[in-house]
Order: sequence, then structure tokens, then C-alpha cells
Amino acid sequence: MNNCGLCGSRCPSRTNATAICTAGGCGYTCTAGWADCDGSASNGCEVNTQTSTSSCGACGRVCATPNGSPVCSSGTCAISSCNSGYANCDGQVANGCESNTQTNVNHCGACGRVCALANASQSCSSGSCRIGTCNTGFANCNGTYVGRLRGQPPVEQQQLRHLRGAAPHRSAALRGLRRLSD
Repeated sequence: MNNCGLCGSRCPSRTNATAICTAGGCGYTCTAGWADCDGSASNGCEVNTQTSTSSCGACGRVCATPNGSPVCSSGTCAISSCNSGYANCDGQVANGCESNTQTNVNHCGACGRVCALANASQSCSSGSCRIGTCNTGFANCNGTYVGRLRGQPPVEQQQLRHLRGAAPHRSAALRGLRRLSD
């Protein structure tokens, strides 16, 4: 821009910006995807709002990801990765990696893995389903987890398939699945 307001008055160039002359005064407009977030003309449009996690899409719009790492992609906040033991099971960026897959019975070990136990309460410990307490009249006689994750065959069926042809071990395993009698 030459001759802005006066003959020979040249508007200075700025980083990631285009110089403009308005009503006899120099100014600048930022290139698409860039912004002047610190308000200092000397360094021009210093922030890439397409990739900056502290100014994603606009100055000061911070990408926050509880229990994870944020990323700014094309001016939109997203989740880059979750911390170990956490997952983004609801698909929402705003609450980050909200599920503790080490303790959550609805997302035990992974999103959607629900602990479902017959005749007992369940818990999730270190990402594995566990028996909480047995209902009245039932007991865990063999000390193993006898339940299933939704979408998988019951563990009893898996155990029985595995035990076919192993008669000495079969009766011991079956004793653990029996209902207690009065």
C-alpha cells in the first residue's frame, strides 16, 4: 500500500496479513486461518487458529480434554488421545475421556464392555469384571468370575466347551456353578 493518507506513505507489511488503507490510515487484515490474538501490530497475525489448542478457531478458545490430550484440527477441538485407563466412550469432545475403563462396569476394559453377572453384583477392577457380592442363596464356589460381557457367550458356555473331554476337571468346574441348597 503506497500513498496511504499522504503521498509516499507506505503501509507496513505484517506477518500472515494483508496491509490495508482505510480513511487515510494503515491497517491490516489477517490471512484466513490466522489471527492477531495479542493485539500487537508488530508481529502481525501470529496465531494459526486452525491448529492452536489455545486459540482453536478463534483467539482464546482453549481446547481442553479431561484425562486426555487435545488437538485443534481445521479450527475445531478434538481428542488426540486418552490417558491410559480412560476412553471417550460417549463421543463428546467437551467432557474429554470421561470413562475410567479400569473401574466403570459399563465400560470395563473398553468402551461398551458391560459387566453382566447372574445372581451377583458386579465390579470392574483393573479393567476386568469381578464379582461384588452374591445374591442370597448363591455362592461363587470355585472362586472364578462366572458371568459374561454383553455380546459374548456366557462364560459358563465357554468353560463347558473348553472342558469337553476333560472329565476330572469338568466336575470341579461344574460344582462352582451350582446353586446352594438349604
